[in-house]
Amino acid sequence: LPWDKVAAQLDRSQRVVLGTHASPDGDALGSELGLARFLRSRGKEARILNTGTLPRNYAWIPGPGEAEVYRSTEHDPFISAADAIVVVDISNWERLGAMHGPVMKSRAVRIDLDHHPVTSCPADLSINDPSAAAVGDIVYELIRRMGGTITPEIALPLYVSLLTDTGSFKYSNTDERTHKLAGEFIALGV
Repeated sequence: LPWDKVAAQLDRSQRVVLGTHASPDGDALGSELGLARFLRSRGKEARILNTGTLPRNYAWIPGPGEAEVYRSTEHDPFISAADAIVVVDISNWERLGAMHGPVMKSRAVRIDLDHHPVTSCPADLSINDPSAAAVGDIVYELIRRMGGTITPEIALPLYVSLLTDTGSFKYSNTDERTHKLAGEFIALGV
């Protein structure tokens, strides 16, 4: 997997768009938030743009303005000028909905982070790890490989990612690593 290439691209990028499928679940939103918070801590302008409003049960996770509802007139200029676009938890990029066209037209390097089998992935760089319990697991590893620190603010959405995509640690994708990560996040105050 091209961990180093993805890390280097994100290190070089100043303006980063993060996106996922409409009606993001806990893994999608948690992964976006964890990565966006890390990138912002590095002084980058990282914006989460999603089509449609957040499902009510996840609306408590992002802070005010952290996850924006995509509006073409407001967001297309930022997508066009972005250095990188990171799409998480989406096996088919057409599930970006109204954002699909602007994302495909952008000059930005497109990065895919996923643990599902990919059916349509027009990414320039892709980390697809089916052994990961959730995309939050991949984001955690990426932050570590970039020399980052997992803060309580980053740990919370990554924990939500793990919790929801493992069915509260009941699904078969739960393993020793999943519990170690959850334990690390809990030790940080989650």
